[in-house]
Amino acid sequence: MLVVFDDIIPIVTVRDIPVTVLGIPAHLMRRLQSVLNAAARLIFSLKRSDHITDALVSLYWLRVPKCIQYNIAVLSYKVLHDTEPRYL
Repeated sequence: MLVVFDDIIPIVTVRDIPVTVLGIPAHLMRRLQSVLNAAARLIFSLKRSDHITDALVSLYWLRVPKCIQYNIAVLSYKVLHDTEPRYL
């Protein structure tokens, strides 16, 4: 479980969104979601056939597109309210 939080989660929930994440193709987005789903299955010992939505909700994880939208919204808010560095 520690490996999941240290290595996988920062890929999606990084505070400063890399530009490459914003323009990645849909098939790579699905691939990244698959990695998060596998991590949730590992944490909760779920089978591949079990529903993953409840596990994601209990971990407070958003789906990848929603996570990216959320991070963009938070960054935009911080830039507009002068809580981020000037270069942003």
